[in-house]
Amino acid sequence: MSRFTGLAASVDKPTRCFLSIPVAGRPPLVSRDGDQAYIDCLSLDSREAGAQRRASAIARLERRAARLTADDIEAEQVSMLVALIVGWRLYSLAGDPLDVACDEAAKRELMSDPTFAWIRRQVEEHIGDLGNWLSATAT
Repeated sequence: MSRFTGLAASVDKPTRCFLSIPVAGRPPLVSRDGDQAYIDCLSLDSREAGAQRRASAIARLERRAARLTADDIEAEQVSMLVALIVGWRLYSLAGDPLDVACDEAAKRELMSDPTFAWIRRQVEEHIGDLGNWLSATAT
């Protein structure tokens, strides 16, 4: 145990990214019953994120003879998001539940399809804000 434990952020515990609709006033994305949609995420500072960064670095080193492309960088970014999403409750824009398992293929589809960029941006903002993991422990 570290002597600095009292300063630690809970980056390896998921926090909830509540989704909002990106229009004036940013209303929450909710079900017909008013339950808010969310995506549970680990922090960009989590051990899982570190492992993903190392895996990307190893892959880059292994293909060092080939040039890194914009598609490669995009794939690395999507892989990071896929690794950090650990659960969700999703609704359509009309408030209907979306019964989609939070598996790797579904996470990859949601984070890579440009029609869902508004969701990806919210997840990126959430995972990059360390305050989402400090607020649970700070007094």
